[in-house]
Amino acid sequence: MAFSENSYSRFIAVMKVFLPLLALAILSTLFLLARAPDPNGTLPFLANDGSEFTGEQRLSEPSFVGMTSGGASLAFRADVVRPVKGDTAILQADNLRGVIESPGGGRVDVQSLSGAINIDQQIAMLEGDVRIETSTGYTIRTDGFSASLGDIYAETSGDIRAETPAGELAAGKMVLRVNDDGRHVLVFQDGVKLVYRPTEQR
Repeated sequence: MAFSENSYSRFIAVMKVFLPLLALAILSTLFLLARAPDPNGTLPFLANDGSEFTGEQRLSEPSFVGMTSGGASLAFRADVVRPVKGDTAILQADNLRGVIESPGGGRVDVQSLSGAINIDQQIAMLEGDVRIETSTGYTIRTDGFSASLGDIYAETSGDIRAETPAGELAAGKMVLRVNDDGRHVLVFQDGVKLVYRPTEQR
């Protein structure tokens, strides 16, 4: 299937926006990092792996690496990134995974079955067995979450389950926002339950 030069150029330009913005969206939800990321930091787009377009507009195994102004390093990959049919402002990523490392040595691994970003609305969404693991001993699972790309705000679409150093945590919803003094605040809502289990008992 052939595409016009303008169509191809527009798609490549959109891809260069998609992965950095999606990386920022994920980074904004990682409240366990030692230093809060700067959502306004400029993140360079690396490239895809050189795969050709075949049959539809898509990038195979695109990768992104960069660093925030706060010093956190980022590395993300997806199996495929493509625009949603009929709406080039919405992009879909399959099997998204990433690694984020803070200046203090903390590490966060993120993965989900799929992800999407709405460029017009500046919202990123991850769904399908979203899993976040931190070097501080937290493993968080949820079916999906959305994050604003214009400021630090994110929320899950439903229940969260977490394994923590203190035990098992469950809640109906998790919200990350910035309070009046500029600090990140993580709020668990709707039936929060913590089963305390010290490490030696697990």
